Amino acid sequence: DATPQEVFFHTLEAEVEKISRFSKDVADELRSQCTELQAAIRGADLSDPVQQQQLMQRTQRLGEQYLQLEKYVNLNYAGLQKILKKHDKVLPLAPCWNFYKLHISKQPWVRGDHHDVQVTLTRLFTELHRSSRTAEEPLVQHHQEEFTHTYWVRREDVAEVEQRILQHLPALQLVDSEGHSAPGDDTSAISNTMVLDNASLELYHNLLYGRPYSTLVQ
Repeated sequence: DATPQEVFFHTLEAEVEKISRFSKDVADELRSQCTELQAAIRGADLSDPVQQQQLMQRTQRLGEQYLQLEKYVNLNYAGLQKILKKHDKVLPLAPCWNFYKLHISKQPWVRGDHHDVQVTLTRLFTELHRSSRTAEEPLVQHHQEEFTHTYWVRREDVAEVEQRILQHLPALQLVDSEGHSAPGDDTSAISNTMVLDNASLELYHNLLYGRPYSTLVQ
């Protein structure tokens, strides 16, 4: 018969696998919807305010679904950490957190394999914002004054605040002096004009819990 420790880890591993499968399924569905939305934007007459608004609403809904996935990931990571630390507190002679943390950090949902969805959404919002600008109006204004404001937001409102900001800030494609895209992957070649902790206070929890591969909106 399996020992209580073995039962505990078998059960825990089954839950980790369940989280991984669910996160992947949701991310794949979001990618599929993003692809469909990209095609719709390319085929639309974005000078028509009605079409532009309809596409913006679709993009907003996708953004809200993505934030729900991020919340799910962070909630489960924090929950696993609390379970394992409680285990170590009850059984100090058989600690497991430091070992199991390495295993969890290799999971796709912890590594942030779904973050490409956020990059795609940022580009979709940018494309829709560009459609409302005149052809002569540059996307980037240089030599602007830089300043910083700090706001306190209730935890339950952070997701909505982030979503609203992302809908209105343009994403800037990093290019060199000759107009070529900056080298690197998609996430390194795109930036926004504001830094903000994400919907689940991931930056805060990264400092508190040390979740690897955490990201922030930048």
